[in-house]
Amino acid sequence: MLPLVAALATATPSEPADVSALSTRVMAHHNGHSDDPGLVAALDAHVSAHPEDPVGHMWRALFSARAEEWNTALTHSRLACERAPSWATARRVRVVALAGAGRWDDVVSDVALLPVEERRRWMGPALAEAGRWSEAEAAVRTLLQQDDLLPAIAHQLTRWHAAMHVHQGNVDAAKAIWKSTDAAGSGEEAGFWYQHHHWKLAVAVWTAMGASGDMAAFNNAAWVLATAPDESARDGERAVRLVRRALATNADAVNWRHTLGAALAAAGDFDQAIAELQALYDRGKYRGSIDSVFPEIRDYQARQLRTNTPKHGAHWDFSELLQVIHPPCDSSWAIQGQPCS
Repeated sequence: MLPLVAALATATPSEPADVSALSTRVMAHHNGHSDDPGLVAALDAHVSAHPEDPVGHMWRALFSARAEEWNTALTHSRLACERAPSWATARRVRVVALAGAGRWDDVVSDVALLPVEERRRWMGPALAEAGRWSEAEAAVRTLLQQDDLLPAIAHQLTRWHAAMHVHQGNVDAAKAIWKSTDAAGSGEEAGFWYQHHHWKLAVAVWTAMGASGDMAAFNNAAWVLATAPDESARDGERAVRLVRRALATNADAVNWRHTLGAALAAAGDFDQAIAELQALYDRGKYRGSIDSVFPEIRDYQARQLRTNTPKHGAHWDFSELLQVIHPPCDSSWAIQGQPCS
């Protein structure tokens, strides 16, 4: 859970009277200091008793968004925005709720109502998710031309820019973007290609890293070569060679031995793959059965491969907008020494 800022805990409204105690409970829960199973019910009671209070609706929407209960988040974020139209925090929660529900055209509309810096940063991803790729790419490219971008944000935007080219099928443009960055040839770039299901590019980067001494990168390359869903990207014998080079430096690395099992299966040596997983299971003293710990063993027994497809990497996580929570400027709440936005 992302913590709420102390502004909410120190709010002293003229009404409702129970908000101070509720604020304390919210802060304790979000900071991980307490497990409060009755908090959602308390928030429901609060918004029922005080339906015009935007902060109560924002809290309820926030909790629902964190639980991915998008219908509830949509309802309460809408009510919060209606009651405090200029409150940026309510708008942030609304954007997250709309994104979670996949209502991308509405996301674009609500991102346009965020404060200017957030609007400029998030409009590109919103347009991308709405399928408006050329507009999205132009928005991010324009933003990257700013001289005052924080390095972390510039790095994130560059990654987004590459992702937008990949989604449009322009892989060469994405490769050129990576080549221009300090992260070129790194595990980050390899992970990018892997998340976007460009298996051969991921293997190429990880293999080059392994040749420079990064044995974990050899293991990663071997895993892709053994488990890629695209048959043209699989090469079991090469996977075995790479992971064994890694294991030569650390024979007890559990993840690497797991990869060896997958590589052996991809090379057609299912008996050896089964034996490798059995040895791992025996050494690990697991509580569950072997096929619950290593479910792929059933595939190997049936002389079938187990492929692995990572969730397609969308590099824009709108939940980042929940990191800044402020009280509403136009509510009746009196905030002691805190800015509103």
